[in-house]
Amino acid sequence: MCDRGGSLKALKELERHYKKYPRDYMLPLFLDNHDMNRISYECKNRRDKLMEAIRIQFSVDQPVIIYYGTERGMTQDRSIWSEKPHGDLLARQPMQWNKNDEALFSLYQELIKKRHSNIA
Repeated sequence: MCDRGGSLKALKELERHYKKYPRDYMLPLFLDNHDMNRISYECKNRRDKLMEAIRIQFSVDQPVIIYYGTERGMTQDRSIWSEKPHGDLLARQPMQWNKNDEALFSLYQELIKKRHSNIA
């Protein structure tokens, strides 16, 4: 979601992907997980791109999965594919409790609150 195509391209790809499934099918949407590079790394640590990806994630009418630390801005210094074996450990670092990106955390709070108010 953080490449040159931008948010419009990402939304079109998501639409195309979800059309493959029945309307009532629940397909959780995650930006990163333990087997891939963290989204902040993929966005080259650009907060604007990361926030755009998060907004896209929450705009889709599917369950949202937030990998631990993403809400705090956790990243990694190189790709998980740069080290074999065990490159995935770069995305599985311990929670960085002292690192906190308040703007990012506030965005998550705002989007979660909106999602809950739309459900009620």
